Amino acid sequence: MILTLASIGTLATAQSVEPRIARDREFREGAWLEPDLQRGAELYETCAACHGPDGRGTDDGEIPAIAGQHGSVLLKQLTDFRHEQRWNERMRSCERCHGPLGQGNLLLNRPRLAGQHYAYLLRQLQETADNRRPGMGRAHVDMLKQVSPEEMRGVADYLSRVSPDLSSVKR
Repeated sequence: MILTLASIGTLATAQSVEPRIARDREFREGAWLEPDLQRGAELYETCAACHGPDGRGTDDGEIPAIAGQHGSVLLKQLTDFRHEQRWNERMRSCERCHGPLGQGNLLLNRPRLAGQHYAYLLRQLQETADNRRPGMGRAHVDMLKQVSPEEMRGVADYLSRVSPDLSSVKR
């Protein structure tokens, strides 16, 4: 196969469309699901670490209010984040090295965090932020020093609920 500049452009466009197609499919499927309020409350514990237990965000506007938002808007935002069609530096900092679902990277020696025990993850985050975990680079320590205890609990909770096969764990 001979690659021309035009064929490379077509290939790049096709590849960039695939995440949007998957996102749109997941959104449509999710929109038809029957709400499970109990499960939603359990899952919201992760979100509450930043958005607050009442979903009002922060007064300074750093974290948006999501309480009272239309369900379709929340579903759209979540599917956008999951399919890398939207990002937030605070929500995606770990993803750069550990992957969008905490799957890690074998070739870059990045550990899989998905499905790890909550208490272990939280302890490692805290020890790294306190510069008590050997072998962590300065950038990693500095990044985690900026993460609040509530956000650490949220990250540990989220990662502990993602199963190693990269699907959501039902609890």
